[in-house]
Amino acid sequence: MLTGDFNALWNKTFLYIGIGWLILIGMVWDSCYIITVADHLLFAGVLVLGYLVTYFFGIFINSRHKKKLLLSKAANG
Repeated sequence: MLTGDFNALWNKTFLYIGIGWLILIGMVWDSCYIITVADHLLFAGVLVLGYLVTYFFGIFINSRHKKKLLLSKAANG
């Protein structure tokens, strides 16, 4: 079982995974597959939006899990 606060573990995970993603993004960015400025903006926008949605979805899941734990503790006495 993992020890520590979920938010701290989630933040550390995103920090380390984010560094790896930045390397891959840089490789794609410098390749010849993305040519126009519009392609660059679309690529960057999708990546940033996806990263943020995934990050905040994890925080949302954690808050729902905490609510369920509180409700189950209240129901059990």
